[in-house]
Amino acid sequence: MEKKSEPASKKEKIRKSALLLLSLSKEDAAKVLSKLDDSMIEEIVLEMAQIKTISKKKRRCSFRI
Repeated sequence: MEKKSEPASKKEKIRKSALLLLSLSKEDAAKVLSKLDDSMIEEIVLEMAQIKTISKKKRRCSFRI
């Protein structure tokens, strides 16, 4: 059986976090990362490495509440 809700939810949160950090200045991204534990930093940085470009539209859509 496939687990859907929790893993997909965590993966999406990691992706959005990566997109947000890539959109920030280096200084601001460093401040955010300094507040996270090592395992979370690793997950987010690995996701950031997978992202090639971010369109303006995707950036706006990713951060809607």
